[in-house]
Amino acid sequence: FNAFSKLEEAESLPILDLLFKIKASTSSLIGGLVSGLTGLGGGAVMVPLFISLLRLPIKIVPVYSNAMMAVGTLFGIVTYMQYKAPEVSSLLPPYMLKFQVGMTNWAIILAIFSGALISSKLGVKIGGKMSPKTTKLLFSGLLILVSVRILVRTFS
Repeated sequence: FNAFSKLEEAESLPILDLLFKIKASTSSLIGGLVSGLTGLGGGAVMVPLFISLLRLPIKIVPVYSNAMMAVGTLFGIVTYMQYKAPEVSSLLPPYMLKFQVGMTNWAIILAIFSGALISSKLGVKIGGKMSPKTTKLLFSGLLILVSVRILVRTFS
């Protein structure tokens, strides 16, 4: 799978357009703010913006979404390390408490990172074989399920 297998496809992307750069910067600012306020992963916020506002082809969106999440994650972790942790001793096993730095627990981050490291490569491989329509339907369905679950838990 190569989203830029044809030169004309690459040239059709509006990457160098000034309006595109303004939209990209604005969507990144909005996406980062929403992600920071809600705790939603950058992908849940940025993918819809990339598709609708920037009109990027769905096949190349994961690259930029992952780049945004990496930057957001790095700055988020550093920021959370500076805040005083809530009382977590009753929530975590005693051996995990020594990994707590501010609001950040490095044992949990390592576990999450390990899972993502293993599954990301598989996801890229499978995603490369899916049609753009299937990719959009899968992503839309996931957003709907997560949204309904959050709404139900909010009002119950």
